[in-house]
Amino acid sequence: MNFFVIVAQHGHTIEAEIKAILQSVLAPELSPKINLAAAIENRFANLGDFELPEITREPMRKAVPASEERL
Repeated sequence: MNFFVIVAQHGHTIEAEIKAILQSVLAPELSPKINLAAAIENRFANLGDFELPEITREPMRKAVPASEERL
């Protein structure tokens, strides 16, 4: 079928039809969103239950303004 006939059947301009064709070919396919927490849980499910030790943290240090930094 002739491209111009297809454009006429769709009721688009040539530019709009070309844009639609390019978008359908070049646009990445959207994959379903992955639940990262569930994926990690499933990946390590065969290891059994275990707990990570709590990491003690120190208080944050105060930021030094850039004008006071020593080189």
